[in-house]
Amino acid sequence: MDYRKMSNRILSFVLSFMMIVTPMLSTLEPVVAEQRTDDSGIIYDDAVDKNSQVNYNTSLGRAVEYGILADTYYQDNHTETNWAVNDYIRVGDQITEPDLATNTDDKQQVAYPYLMTKMENKIRFGGKTVGTVDIYLPDTYAAPEYYYEENGQIKYTEIIQDNQDLVVRKFFRTEDSIRADVNAMINKIKRESDRMAGKVTITIPDYTFSDENPNKIDKNNFVLDTTSYEEDDVIYVNVPAGSAIESIIGTTGGLKIKKKSDQVIVFNYDNEAQDPENPVVLNKFWVHVVDGDNETHGTETFNGDKYITSETDNSGNESDRN
Repeated sequence: MDYRKMSNRILSFVLSFMMIVTPMLSTLEPVVAEQRTDDSGIIYDDAVDKNSQVNYNTSLGRAVEYGILADTYYQDNHTETNWAVNDYIRVGDQITEPDLATNTDDKQQVAYPYLMTKMENKIRFGGKTVGTVDIYLPDTYAAPEYYYEENGQIKYTEIIQDNQDLVVRKFFRTEDSIRADVNAMINKIKRESDRMAGKVTITIPDYTFSDENPNKIDKNNFVLDTTSYEEDDVIYVNVPAGSAIESIIGTTGGLKIKKKSDQVIVFNYDNEAQDPENPVVLNKFWVHVVDGDNETHGTETFNGDKYITSETDNSGNESDRN
């Protein structure tokens, strides 16, 4: 997954099991407590925050209502969510099917609207999209040249509907008001990123995976285990640019996490050290949730537009962890 040209390269993804990725400003001093180091060289500090302080709402604010928040969003793949962006650019003939952004059991209406100050190459809703979709656009898109008649019906040039039963409700506002809304959400996340930056709970040095390490861990079998921390702890994981752990996170199926269900995991990236030509990449990963005698094994993994589907061993029931 690659979201390019986001405002000041701010990345903030909140996943269904409460994991946050946030840029770390390298100018801030790390907040550390008493340390312990395991045989492989991984450094564990005491937790400094609780999940009542760092969670979906505190980190994202109103942006929690959107699957994607960005200054510029290049849609270069199929997506199933809604967004609030300044510039939306559809690459090729990609489709949007907001199956995951609904607030009703029958998925008949997208829970929250789409906000865009600019739309390039139209937007296409796939055949699986049903019910009603709300789109907020600048009032310049209300001009007569965007409308045409076909078979006695008035059509809109900038929206393609594979399902003609889909109801698309267009709302027009000033460009400045939409941009102000998007930027306010981005700035909220920037402030939260600054607040979390420099906090460290787990440090995974490259030495952990080095051949020189007598207790070397195979990169392909590395498991980030946070079960030694309390149920309500926030665990900050340092991810230096170019590090082995960054490579693991960017590899399909490379990251494996063992955690308690209410733990929050924050991956702190060094924003200033990131190469603009090689953006942060989050790939598919595996999650194993441990709660007392109940263990939940992830059977599908997050890859940008999927949520974890899990199966509970004790009950045999499948459930969506949303």
